[in-house]
Amino acid sequence: MFARRAMNSQPAPDIYRFSTLGVPTRERFDAWVSTSGCWSFRAPDDDDVSFDCQFVATRLGPFTVGQRSWLNAGGQLSFQMSRTPRLIRGDGLDHYYLLLQLSGSTIWRFGRQTVEATPLNLCFIDTSTPSDCRVGSGDAIVMTLPRHLFHPDVARFQGQALPQPMAGIVADYLRSVAGNLADLSAVQVPHLAQAAANLLNACLQTSPDTLAQADTEIHAILLRKAKRYIEAHLTDPDLSPDRICKAVGLSRPRLYRLFEPDGGVMRWVQKRRLTLIRNLLADPARERIRIADVAWRYGFVSDTHLSRSFKKAFGFSPRETLAQVLLPADRSRLKGASSRSGLVTFSDWIAGDRRQV
Repeated sequence: MFARRAMNSQPAPDIYRFSTLGVPTRERFDAWVSTSGCWSFRAPDDDDVSFDCQFVATRLGPFTVGQRSWLNAGGQLSFQMSRTPRLIRGDGLDHYYLLLQLSGSTIWRFGRQTVEATPLNLCFIDTSTPSDCRVGSGDAIVMTLPRHLFHPDVARFQGQALPQPMAGIVADYLRSVAGNLADLSAVQVPHLAQAAANLLNACLQTSPDTLAQADTEIHAILLRKAKRYIEAHLTDPDLSPDRICKAVGLSRPRLYRLFEPDGGVMRWVQKRRLTLIRNLLADPARERIRIADVAWRYGFVSDTHLSRSFKKAFGFSPRETLAQVLLPADRSRLKGASSRSGLVTFSDWIAGDRRQV
């Protein structure tokens, strides 16, 4: 399939797509090269590996965000591309690149300077500087930044991994945008572009003013990141504010501010744990379990502590939940159970289904 712009009946941003899968196997690398006029390429180091790759990108105001995806799970290779003085003079491309490696690695060389892009960093590349690059099999996100939008001083980051913690926040933004390209609407683009501008200024031109301008975006990204970590560790009885801070890269005061609207971070943790416990106890397909074991698994000090918290949250106890599910003779009666039971109402069924998607 050759390059095309996605069409949609709904208002959608301009999306560029290219895949080599519709091209004969031996011609796939050449097809890839033909879509990128701003680089010169050398053939891959393994001609026997099919060059199965795709690229999807969109414009966000003056910026572009694109994701390269390696589609050949059974084959690995690397290839080299260069930004030569002749190309620089000829194409007039006057941008910076941000490169976020999702898997694999990419090694850039600028004269004697070398930087390796890995999933742990966010690299800054100046397209007006001659460079050589070895690209390995893997996925990556690239963002282009017009030079004129930034102070000349940002060129000091050339060929470097950008400093944390702002680089991590920008990386989370890029993952979110790239992961939702198919669902973006044209109406959302200006807001995403403004968010990008605020975050990039805070990252590349850090000052009290730029950080203040990006505060809303930074807050939302950090909150998402903290909630993702919490969700992945709900069964860890040692989950604590200190562990969350260390994993996400936050200070305790910042973490507390993030969760203040939810009544505090540990209140949020307990709320999510109780929801998972309710779904677990109400699942007719589960194995037999003891309330005490569930309490320990989800960080409650005792089954009494769990029962008290559970009843306060839902209006019925864990044991009542178990009794409802475990009595086969009551199945027909449960169809008409009141919403007070909280177990078989349609709204609860829908809510439980959503959480498992």
